[in-house]
Amino acid sequence: MKALLLSSLMEITTLLPISTAIAADCYSGGGGALESMFRKEEAVRLTTELNSKIMNALDKVLLSTDASRVNPPDITTNFGRNIKFVLDLQLDQENMDLLIERPPAITTAQQFIDTWFGLTTFFKYRKRYITNSILVDYKDLNCLREVSLYGIGQSFGILRHLPGNEPPGALPGPPWHTTLNFVDFDRFTITWKETAAGVFRVQKLVQFTESTFPLGNEPSAGVPTVPVDRSPFAPGAPGNYTPMAPR
Repeated sequence: MKALLLSSLMEITTLLPISTAIAADCYSGGGGALESMFRKEEAVRLTTELNSKIMNALDKVLLSTDASRVNPPDITTNFGRNIKFVLDLQLDQENMDLLIERPPAITTAQQFIDTWFGLTTFFKYRKRYITNSILVDYKDLNCLREVSLYGIGQSFGILRHLPGNEPPGALPGPPWHTTLNFVDFDRFTITWKETAAGVFRVQKLVQFTESTFPLGNEPSAGVPTVPVDRSPFAPGAPGNYTPMAPR
């Protein structure tokens, strides 16, 4: 069993960058190469899972019909529960470094809330995945790890309106969308810092849309005049559900 574990860890770590700094004996087991390999693999696994949970929470934010700019968020609402989940994963809610699409970066909790409140006026539905990630930087100092992951992903979404046709008070949205239904391809760099054993918080994020593809009603129909509503809340849609706060 030990030989199998060591072999698996060796295979994993050969694909990852060499650490710039390695902590020793964080598990009271004498430290050594095996512990260092295990801690690196564990850190990548935990932060990859957190990335997915954040994407899921923000998808639920965009499905919200009860969005509010109130700060701190109202956790009795779907919007507030999910926004709070993401804010609680930030290293410092009043000194964040989150660059989404274009400067300036989001630095405070209120800016974060305002941004996602605005996006609920633009998106009717969105489902985003980070489909693959690679480790681009790793440190382990004094048994506290720092992990930077570079990921690529995709989003399927439905807009409430096209840019230039937004109602008063609604966000115009990115100008590259030309149809209400679309698929975006995105890239992310997310840096996580460990604050206590196994507890990671976001230190920095950069996210850009690399390309977008408009979706028509049918593959041969081109750009539709009246797009099909593909959201899970469309009349008669299968799998209709009530979003719930992340666990």
